[in-house]
Amino acid sequence: MEPSISAASLVVKGATSAIWSLLKRPLELITQFLFRSAYEVSTLHRSRRDVKGLWRGQLGDYFAYSVNWKKLFLEKEQQTCTLWIKANEGRSFKRATLCVTASLETLRYQSTITLYDVDETPTVAAVPSIPLLTLSSWFLTRR
Repeated sequence: MEPSISAASLVVKGATSAIWSLLKRPLELITQFLFRSAYEVSTLHRSRRDVKGLWRGQLGDYFAYSVNWKKLFLEKEQQTCTLWIKANEGRSFKRATLCVTASLETLRYQSTITLYDVDETPTVAAVPSIPLLTLSSWFLTRR
């Protein structure tokens, strides 16, 4: 009796698999259509939350900034280190020149960046001389 049960279960599994492969794409499209607005709102809130929590440092009473050297940042892959900077509330600057320095025990990376029209809107500048943080460099800095 067992061979007929396993043959029947194989037939059921095969039929289920065939039906699923036919219905999978249409079901995905229906799901995307039904939940698109919820997905957009969720994405907007997450992006706003990520950017709001971004400002980790202050340069006096003038600027808020964050240096991001991770390969993945805000769910996007970066090619170079980036500096996010904005003027504090009520301030604006026609021109700002900054020196960004990253140091290891035996090596220092520096870049001078000139930014124009800096206000409360975030400005993103590439800092190509500072390498992105990789897993191997993270372990080196943790020693």
